[in-house]
Amino acid sequence: MDDELLGQMRRYFDAGLRMDVDEMARIYAPEYVGVRVDLEGRSVEIPREPLLARLRQIAAAGHAMPPVDDVEYLAAVRYGDHGSVALRRVKDGKPLLYEFVWRLADGEWRMVHEFTVETDVSALVAAAR
Repeated sequence: MDDELLGQMRRYFDAGLRMDVDEMARIYAPEYVGVRVDLEGRSVEIPREPLLARLRQIAAAGHAMPPVDDVEYLAAVRYGDHGSVALRRVKDGKPLLYEFVWRLADGEWRMVHEFTVETDVSALVAAAR
């Protein structure tokens, strides 16, 4: 496992737990897109700016992100100027699989993609319409 990439994941999760949206904005690359898919083949893409706007709403309402104590790192590998961290979590008793893709530029890691496999993303698909 690549310790530097795991450190970036900790930085990301720490910013989320503090609801530090400015730090999250520094972490997400300008071209960031999150992709959520489910077991039925539904998918939704969440670009950086709408995601940050939603995170700002959550922070303004005083809500916090759930703890990340259940994170199980499956892999953290580097390939050229990119790296991926695969992890597993459990939500409502069901496993979620994630892959975070990072890019190293000018000595700084930025997240370019997050791929999440969930049981059901139909609510997100409906909200995106």
